[in-house]
Amino acid sequence: MNEKRVSVYIPTHNRSSLLERAIKSVINQTYKNVEILICDDGSSDDTQQLVERYQAQHDNIVYLKNETPKGACAARNLGINAATGHYITGLDDDDEFLPERIEKFVKFFERHKYPYLSSGIIFNFGKHQKVGFNKVTHIRLDSLLYQNIVGSQVFTKTDYLRAIGGFDESFKAWQDYDTWVRLGARYGEGYNICEATYIQHLEHEFGRITKSNKLEIGYNQFVTKHRKLLKPAHRKNLLFNYKMARDERLSMQDLMQVCYPGNVVNVIKYQARKILM
Repeated sequence: MNEKRVSVYIPTHNRSSLLERAIKSVINQTYKNVEILICDDGSSDDTQQLVERYQAQHDNIVYLKNETPKGACAARNLGINAATGHYITGLDDDDEFLPERIEKFVKFFERHKYPYLSSGIIFNFGKHQKVGFNKVTHIRLDSLLYQNIVGSQVFTKTDYLRAIGGFDESFKAWQDYDTWVRLGARYGEGYNICEATYIQHLEHEFGRITKSNKLEIGYNQFVTKHRKLLKPAHRKNLLFNYKMARDERLSMQDLMQVCYPGNVVNVIKYQARKILM
């Protein structure tokens, strides 16, 4: 039986100390016809030397580099455009795959023919872990427009991801979410296999954008770009999600802007927690 090739793109920038774990997790997959695309966004550390050491041992590793940093989306698009696999998926350089992740995706995809798949995520905080994104199975566009129910990665056909133009390099945040919405709008309902096969590491000290102004810019870019798809309830819930991501206590004006019948309970619970903190 001929296995179809799967391309895995790993964007990275000056995080060789974390990247090695990500590379190993793809090398150790039970599904072996895998192409690993290291997409270096202008690193000045020893990233290239690290990758070359692995290339000397494995002939399925491709090194791609932007000579000057252009952002994570540009790095992802390097991999998407160079990929030779029938299927494609992504991995952040500070995260890792469980060994059977790709095999499970390929088997499910070829049985059920959904245009894209996602999975549950294990969030590793160091001292504890929790599993998320494992409740919703059918990923319908209307549900997706309320919030990102996909997570940070999908498994799909390489042709599909190229056809929608890959990641929007102008986005400062919410880039993944924007991509999944465009994928769903073009190709239809996706599916979450629910089993958690992706570990997202949150215990390290490398910066994230949650509290930066990039989050606000990304939110505004998203609602502007998809304004024709968004119903009033979608807009209210997206604003609420943005406020939660900022970890903000809601003002009376905020409450009027974010509440609708479908999310009142969640808004009350969130506001109560903020008041009691």
